[in-house]
Amino acid sequence: MHCNLEEKHVLIIENHPVFAFAIKFHLSKMDSKINVTICSCAETAREEFLRHVNWFRVFVDLDVPKAYGLSLVRYFAQQGAHERCVIVTGATNPDWIAAAKEMGILGYIAKTTPYTDFMSALRDVVDGHKAFPSGNCARMPSGITRRQYDVLCLLQRGYSSKQIAEQLKLNSGTINNHVASLLRTLNVSSRTHAVAKAMELGYI
Repeated sequence: MHCNLEEKHVLIIENHPVFAFAIKFHLSKMDSKINVTICSCAETAREEFLRHVNWFRVFVDLDVPKAYGLSLVRYFAQQGAHERCVIVTGATNPDWIAAAKEMGILGYIAKTTPYTDFMSALRDVVDGHKAFPSGNCARMPSGITRRQYDVLCLLQRGYSSKQIAEQLKLNSGTINNHVASLLRTLNVSSRTHAVAKAMELGYI
């Protein structure tokens, strides 16, 4: 069976089935030529990505298994797909937004965006226009480094020091040092409290 040359292949990397289906549904309504493939983890996404050289758009949730932060987005950018790559995620880390812009990523859409604004941003990226948050999201406190912020985000996902070390390619001792610094900076006594306070303050 031959592939329709007019089809617009879209890759959605999202491990929440309902949200993945919602994006697929709205994309299909916007353009009947869109043909969607959904992957739920970074590993299968990389494999699927290499099956085609003509992806129309690649929508990436940053919080999927086997990926952390912008790692998967950087991979697609290295493959030359930066202008077709769109981040759709719950994380509004301003440093990630800035880095995505520097890489030339097409868009960064927060899942918490009001429905009408979300749909408008989705339409913009389908049409090839840039779409990024307005820039009013909270920034990290000055006392927390970028690496400590990485650790904090993984703590939020319930990762142990060993798991964080594997993700960030550091040793467990270094991770524990970062955690200790986070506890002091946030003035808390436990990892759970650190995550709770960071969420309360809008850091994650």
